[in-house]
Amino acid sequence: MQKIQKEELGNFSFPQTDVLQNQNDRKIRFAAAQKARTLGNIEKSKVTINFHTTDGVYEVSTTIWDVDNEFIMLKGASALPLRSVYSISL
Repeated sequence: MQKIQKEELGNFSFPQTDVLQNQNDRKIRFAAAQKARTLGNIEKSKVTINFHTTDGVYEVSTTIWDVDNEFIMLKGASALPLRSVYSISL
């Protein structure tokens, strides 16, 4: 798994389907993203996000500022499609 900087996210294409097939896994991912958002906004804590692109699997360490049903918004106005996220480590 290759580590990247959040500023590099604009260079990637993301899969159109969700990398998680199980609905329960998607709920867990969304809950982790919401918790990471809270930690990012209150404590400025960074998290590690593992995600898929059309080229492979990558990892980024960053602060999550917001999350909705489709995207994770990161510090510095970068966004990551939630459907491409495999895991979030707090």
